[in-house]
Amino acid sequence: MASDVRPLGHRLFTGVVTPEAFGKVGAWKFRVMGGRFGDFRDWAAIDAWANQIAEDLTDTETLG
Repeated sequence: MASDVRPLGHRLFTGVVTPEAFGKVGAWKFRVMGGRFGDFRDWAAIDAWANQIAEDLTDTETLG
């Protein structure tokens, strides 16, 4: 049941920049000012966070 779920943490990994987020004129201005579109997330940090979740799930003390 959903009420049985107890989140242990939360992370937000920002860094994806798309033209759609700015609109047509905003995207043009962003590019003119030297901005770059793309995925700039810190994948090493994301992997480390996922690995920590896996460790926590196998640790019976955490689940207790």
